[in-house]
Amino acid sequence: MKITSKDSWSILLIIIFTLFFFHKLFYPKIQLIYTPDFGSSDIFHFNYSLKDFLSQSLKANKWPLWADYINSGFPVLAEGQIGTFNIFNLILYKFLPTYLAFNLTIIIIFLTMAIGQYLLLRAYKLSSLSAILGTISFTFSEYFITKITHLNHIQAASFIPFTLYFLEKYLLKPKLKYLAAIIFLLSQIIFSGYPMMLFMVCLLFFCRLVFFFIKKKWSIKKIVIFLAPWLIAIIFTIGLSAIQLFPQLEYLRLSNLKSGFNFQDIVQYSYRLENLLRFLYPFILGDPAQKYDLTHYGIFWETSAFLGTIPFLFAILALRFLKQPKIKYFFCLFLLSLLLSFGQDSPIYFIFTIFPFNLFRVPSRYLLLAVFALSCLAAFMLEKIKKRLSLKVYYFIAAATIAFTGYQLYFFHSHYHKLVDKDQLLSIPESVNFLKKEPDFLKVYEYAGFIPWSDYFRANWTNQEMYLFLRNTLQPNSTLIWQMPAEAAYFTQWPRRFLLYKKILGNQFFQGLSDIQELLNPTFFVNMERGLQISGISHLILPVEVTSPGLKLIKKISFAKETIYIYKIAESYPKFFLTANYKIAKTVTEVENILKTSNSDNKAIILEKEVNIVSNPNNFNYSLEILKDDHQQKLIKINQNPQIQLLVVGQSFYPGWQAFIDDQKTEILAADINKQAIMVPEGNHQIRLIYKPNSFIWGARISLISLAILIAVFVLALRMNPQIPWPFVHSGNIPKKSFLKKPNPKHLLS
Repeated sequence: MKITSKDSWSILLIIIFTLFFFHKLFYPKIQLIYTPDFGSSDIFHFNYSLKDFLSQSLKANKWPLWADYINSGFPVLAEGQIGTFNIFNLILYKFLPTYLAFNLTIIIIFLTMAIGQYLLLRAYKLSSLSAILGTISFTFSEYFITKITHLNHIQAASFIPFTLYFLEKYLLKPKLKYLAAIIFLLSQIIFSGYPMMLFMVCLLFFCRLVFFFIKKKWSIKKIVIFLAPWLIAIIFTIGLSAIQLFPQLEYLRLSNLKSGFNFQDIVQYSYRLENLLRFLYPFILGDPAQKYDLTHYGIFWETSAFLGTIPFLFAILALRFLKQPKIKYFFCLFLLSLLLSFGQDSPIYFIFTIFPFNLFRVPSRYLLLAVFALSCLAAFMLEKIKKRLSLKVYYFIAAATIAFTGYQLYFFHSHYHKLVDKDQLLSIPESVNFLKKEPDFLKVYEYAGFIPWSDYFRANWTNQEMYLFLRNTLQPNSTLIWQMPAEAAYFTQWPRRFLLYKKILGNQFFQGLSDIQELLNPTFFVNMERGLQISGISHLILPVEVTSPGLKLIKKISFAKETIYIYKIAESYPKFFLTANYKIAKTVTEVENILKTSNSDNKAIILEKEVNIVSNPNNFNYSLEILKDDHQQKLIKINQNPQIQLLVVGQSFYPGWQAFIDDQKTEILAADINKQAIMVPEGNHQIRLIYKPNSFIWGARISLISLAILIAVFVLALRMNPQIPWPFVHSGNIPKKSFLKKPNPKHLLS
């Protein structure tokens, strides 16, 4: 398919519609989306916070490998959802302020998705107006609009239409440039930080190729030969993405999800039969901003698939042409989507215990396949209508349908998402200003802030002032924005050491904590006090006033009926200190017993193996000076160390950290389960810790080599325009040697 002048005007119309759709982000003033989710705002506390850290790092000419401000240090790049190597993220967050880059990211996501979907529908031989309807109904569907709060989710999804477009081009004429484009787009999906989208693409590719092979009636041998170049494409995709994949695989190996989610976690947010009514009208079961039965109907934004009333009805009408292969293909996609989305209520529920389905939770996210299928069916139905009516009547119906659909989806977006002036949202909270002035501040721990947030979330979403006030709770990961060290963090997947550390020390997130009255129990924080001290937490933020011997109330921040309480914790361990007092524990039970009997006076630490140090509980006279303490490098100067001691560093024990004493590399020991310790000889020394993970270094090398090769192949393909050579697929230049027939260019899906 060649891009015609009509296509250019259609794409321009799509661009104008997209800019109008999100114009409130910029006009009359710059605003940010601050839509609440259950317990927090995913778009602000999670996505904006990570993107702001990405922006801080890129502007400092560093990769965001490690974040000191959350979780005693966290490998944010390895976790993946920060989306570092997405090409748009690299450019926008390097050169623009975060708030501007963030809003432009949203627009670029929807433009990428819309233009790709339009070209894909045109590749299906649909007219411009039919393609526009399918584009608007898919791109601006409720599925994607509600998931703006899960930015990495839709950023990864935005490349799917373009990927499918180049697949169609390849099936029509298998050229190297199309395969190179697919490799690049697949790597961008990986770089965007939401692995489930890569799996979605694999499902779409699999279904498309199955129908393609059935139509061709090829033998197994021909199919295998045809797929051979795709094996090379997979290898190149892995190579190009290695800079992200290698750290991510290392993180997965060390995480609680090494073997995937358990069945109950996977199917927890399954689609429900009643939600099918929302295909007709998004608020038919309730409006989450006012009143919505979360328990009965499931999470609103996870069960959203409205794409416009008329497109849905058109898609249903298209089923009368079910005998046609292209209609059958999209109907099968729709059925597959529902079978997966219903999760535990699906007749194929057992599939979620099988790899790779057990790697992804929230089955209702497979609704993406349904939205894609229905929008394509709606476009095909409009094309059928074109053949049965005069052009004037068709143009009127098409224009009216597109306009009404656009209005419905814009109304939903405007009603659903809450926008806040960026200066209000990004102004420094009072709690941050107070804590930064505290002379003995080390690290803050936010506890149970999600409880008051959830109370207002259940009531309604209109209390903007209250949500702005609740920023004072410093819910994770917002401390990345304020550049304030905090113990808490917000992720789904965790290093196992971290989880064990929290469990044993008592500093758990207690997401199951549903009643704030539990915090009022006098013994609640007594049981946590020792763990808070060992963790180096100097201040605690609570949404309720409590009485506990180890906590001293030092600040109240109030608004309306809510008050935030800031407490001081006595005798917390500093981030860096020397000690010769240690104990060995090789089991969890031994660790727990030591914690019960130890105190904070001599700062005894727990090691996992014996070291050649004379244990000495006495306090020595030495000087310890912190010369540098940034995210990826620590420089400590120690003078007059009287004997071999352990330098304890209060940051997470994780692969990639290297330690040097006077430029000589030395071992880093695991201390207190998830801290670092280094044996320092007597005398004067300079200790340097640097984060240089081999997984990232080797991944970067492989990615650069793969990128160079891919660019060379793509340039060659553009200049020479070669097809994939025989014997892999047919070649127009070698008709006698090719035993695979060319696909019919006129009816690719017919």
